[in-house]
Amino acid sequence: MTFRTVLMAWLLFVQVTPAFAKETIEKALTELGLRPDQVQFHPADLAYFYGTEMKPPVFLSLQAEPLRIPLFAKTFREFALKNSARPYQLTWSALHHVGLGVRRSLVGDPLADLEKKAQEKGALVAAIASLPGPKLSADRRRELEQRVKALPAELASTAAFIIFAQGDAVRWRNKAFAKIPTGALKSAYQERMQPLRQEVAVDLQGVGPLTRSLLAQVDRQALAVGALDLMWAVEKAMAHLPKAPLVERTFTWSTPLGEIVIGARGDSIYKAEAHYLLVIDQEGDDTYFGGGGSDWKNPVSVIFDLKGNDRYLTASVLGNQAIGAQKDRNSARVTPSFGAGVFGYGVLIDFAGQDLYRGYRFTQARGDFGVGILWDLNGDDRYDCYAQCQGSAELGAGLLIDGDGADQYATFQQAQGFGGPGGSGFLIDFGNGTDQYSANSMQLDFPSLVDKKFNINLAQGVACGFRSDVIDGYSLAGGFGALIDEGGANRFEAGFFAQGFAYWYGVGILSVGEGSDSYRAGKYALGASAHFGIGILNDRGGSDSYRVEQELGLGHGHDFGIGYFIDESGDDQYEAPNLALGCASAQGIGLFWDRSGSDSYSSSAKAILGCASPRVEPPSMRFAARTLGIFIDSGGGKNSFTTPILEGQFSSPKKWRTPVEGTPETLDSDLKARLLGIGLLVN
Repeated sequence: MTFRTVLMAWLLFVQVTPAFAKETIEKALTELGLRPDQVQFHPADLAYFYGTEMKPPVFLSLQAEPLRIPLFAKTFREFALKNSARPYQLTWSALHHVGLGVRRSLVGDPLADLEKKAQEKGALVAAIASLPGPKLSADRRRELEQRVKALPAELASTAAFIIFAQGDAVRWRNKAFAKIPTGALKSAYQERMQPLRQEVAVDLQGVGPLTRSLLAQVDRQALAVGALDLMWAVEKAMAHLPKAPLVERTFTWSTPLGEIVIGARGDSIYKAEAHYLLVIDQEGDDTYFGGGGSDWKNPVSVIFDLKGNDRYLTASVLGNQAIGAQKDRNSARVTPSFGAGVFGYGVLIDFAGQDLYRGYRFTQARGDFGVGILWDLNGDDRYDCYAQCQGSAELGAGLLIDGDGADQYATFQQAQGFGGPGGSGFLIDFGNGTDQYSANSMQLDFPSLVDKKFNINLAQGVACGFRSDVIDGYSLAGGFGALIDEGGANRFEAGFFAQGFAYWYGVGILSVGEGSDSYRAGKYALGASAHFGIGILNDRGGSDSYRVEQELGLGHGHDFGIGYFIDESGDDQYEAPNLALGCASAQGIGLFWDRSGSDSYSSSAKAILGCASPRVEPPSMRFAARTLGIFIDSGGGKNSFTTPILEGQFSSPKKWRTPVEGTPETLDSDLKARLLGIGLLVN
């Protein structure tokens, strides 16, 4: 990691902001007899046990000082909301969090020359002629010049600007893959399109041998430059497109990089077999079976749809049937579409309408050795996909950005803000609509190895790496997965590994605004982590209900993982199993913090409300590291407990120490002291 990357990561966290959380949490720790420096792992302990490649900067920063997590959650959320109309800034943030520290707009405008060229006479012809690939013949150029005349000047210049930017993006993409022979690139792509294994541990199917060979050869920084410049151009174009006059006749043109369609009116149909370089659809209730996706031979696709209630379907049968009803949902042919950047860039911008998005995999904002963006500006929309979708990424970035409206999101796996190795996946829902987020755990396509009654979902603000210490030792750290919902009364449902969870050196965050929300999950969820991950759930307010079906949730850290749960305000209800509500196991750190309100806690388990479990047999050097579970309710309200630890109502300060579950009798007293489960009620 370069000095510049470390510096930028540090600056992100020390910017001037109001004091938030840290002083309050440190005061509570003092009440419990703990110093802040005791609520973290020693770097030597982490290095002693395991190592892995590609640890993201956001992980390194938060792992070094976990008590900064509330500040990070606040700052990250505010940055996203501030830039609700800035897809360029959000793309920069996604790439930055996984170490692709490119910031093209920091000094000047990298696209100023392209904008000037786009205003010149004959710019659209010049833009199309400048695209990489075979050059236009004299006859074709004359034909193009005649057909372009029918387009309004403002629309033609905006299209020219985008096409100039697309040509540059392709050149950056080609630079990124310059060392990869065409045959090898095609084979690696085909490897990634293979069906997902139905019964899988949390290893993201593993890194295939062909994909693995690309890692040392792909210039991911060049790939990031191309993405940022393209999104800067898209953002600029969005200001002009709604003002452009309607086209009387649709302009179409074939290029070596795909089809161009400008000014389409009426109810249009876009074919699956065609690759669309650029679509500007001005109105109509349209149906898309393709577009907005890239693959190994078609590096870029951009769609702007300005009006209409549109349907984005990867198969015609999906117009009337949900993904869960499709028997071939895992084996169906996959083509990247609708904001999927696979070995390139895929962008879809829908300005208005009540839209339906339904597809299998590599769709609805997926980045895979590339960057995929889906931005729906407003409307009550439905998103339904199988896997690797809805703000999901490996070795790239995938961003699903939705404006105001009451939206529905449904998926099975690796979605709704998921970051795999080297990947940053965002789902950001703006506005205060009542949204529903579902990760299917009833149809058992991905049953957990430890309990086959639940799917492994990897959804709703989750990061996951590839752990191979039990196979060949070739491990990759998880990335950064984030789901941000601005507000409203929302519902979140999932099985295992969900809702602010991280596994193997990644960071997952679920951040939800004010509103009475409902959360339900199976296990390893709601601000939880396992095996060196950092999982965060931050609910900003409202009378919420939380339920975890099995152990390990609601602020739980396992095996050098950090689980951090924060509820800011409201009268909340908690139903918890074993090892939940601020618990830790096997040298983890778990912290549960309800900041205000009169809350109710219900559980039949004993290991809750600040607890620690070693889950490791001595002798082991692991016992030199802390296992620390902390429960704090600082609201000062009347809290109700129906638990073996506490029973009844409490409104005055109270603190306790929870017996350590399963402590070996032979354990040295000094090492026993490093197993600590504690709780605190404070006004």
